Amino acid sequence: MQGKTILGKITGLHGVDGALSIHWTESTPNLEKVEKIYLDIDGCPTPFFISNYKGRGEIVYLEGIKSPVMAKRFVGCQIHIISEIKEEKEASYDIIGFEVQDQKGKILGTVDAVREYPGQKMLQIKHENRELLLPLHPHLLLSVDHKKKHITYKIPDGLLEI
Repeated sequence: MQGKTILGKITGLHGVDGALSIHWTESTPNLEKVEKIYLDIDGCPTPFFISNYKGRGEIVYLEGIKSPVMAKRFVGCQIHIISEIKEEKEASYDIIGFEVQDQKGKILGTVDAVREYPGQKMLQIKHENRELLLPLHPHLLLSVDHKKKHITYKIPDGLLEI
């Protein structure tokens, strides 16, 4: 991702409810104004909503992470914050409406939109009655069949369990 600024790193677990200990390399951001943080998972920035934090942000709770077992895989991940989010308005994306399946053949849903974040485009799909954002990254797109309107996507481990 070009222009990416690393703002911190997850250094460990805190407690028994999935909280993460954070070391901020820059000054601690005002987490009241931050909607999401992005964690580098397998080299791809993956968005997570902050559900709560303690102190000035040394301890952070991420939405959907409820146990140390779930949180453990994020220890060591670098953190990025992208404050400005804009919807992609160009009609250049002809994959809206395509069916998305994972590398094991499980249907994940249909592409509702392509959103552009600074430095990263994301596929927005409906998955099990919730919105799922998937990084639009060439290493994760295994195949795109325009004729069949079908995408095969490599899901990073643990992404769907969040």
